[in-house]
Amino acid sequence: ANMLNFDIGHYLGSTGLNPADFIRKYHNRIASIHVKDKTSANNAVQKNTNQVFGQGETPIAEVLRLIQKEKWPVYCDIELEYPVAPWSTSVKEVKTCMEYCRQILI
Repeated sequence: ANMLNFDIGHYLGSTGLNPADFIRKYHNRIASIHVKDKTSANNAVQKNTNQVFGQGETPIAEVLRLIQKEKWPVYCDIELEYPVAPWSTSVKEVKTCMEYCRQILI
């Protein structure tokens, strides 16, 4: 009865592996996905570092499109972990991240 809350950013950041491959294999055991953008564990300059959406290496588009295409009942939520600039707020940043994800899916 246990299900996984899979974090695609932490997976990429700690293993360097593509989280979409993991999702393909275990989608029936995944209840939800934390979406964040990070650099990979394989990045020579900045390993496993939180990034603004679209500036990291997490294959967010591939993951979201895969779930959409396969119509898997997996919830995706935004996890804001990158530092918020002084001129912004966490609410504004989450809205920006949400719009980034929305644009991928339309």
